[in-house]
Amino acid sequence: MGFFTVITLAVLAVLVLSRELQEKWPQSRELVNWLQGSRDWIGVVSLVLGLIQTIRVLTRLKYFGYAPGIFLIWLASAVVTAALGLLLGQNLLRQFAASNPKAVDMINKLVDRLAPQQKNLGYAAAILAVLMLLMLVF
Repeated sequence: MGFFTVITLAVLAVLVLSRELQEKWPQSRELVNWLQGSRDWIGVVSLVLGLIQTIRVLTRLKYFGYAPGIFLIWLASAVVTAALGLLLGQNLLRQFAASNPKAVDMINKLVDRLAPQQKNLGYAAAILAVLMLLMLVF
């Protein structure tokens, strides 16, 4: 699951920070445009994966004392994956929940809280992807 998490975080970072990437590296335009076409589905899948990872981390809370740094990186990557998944997949999630006004209202409230931090979450995803890759390699 480790390399898959690294790839997921990297893709989320590319999607969220696409404007900055295209300014610094114009040759990334093709990759970014390709990923933007699946933005909603990538968001929904990332939200589900982030929620599953968060539950997995919280069920292993007893190991926090043995490796707190690794545990915190794992927890942060799960939460960032879920948050960015919600932000990127919000339109598709609203379509899925269209018949339930309470669910749509909850999605809107969460998105309103997270939207101002989207760029910071993108940078966090990039940093966490690098940290997790280093943890897997070393």
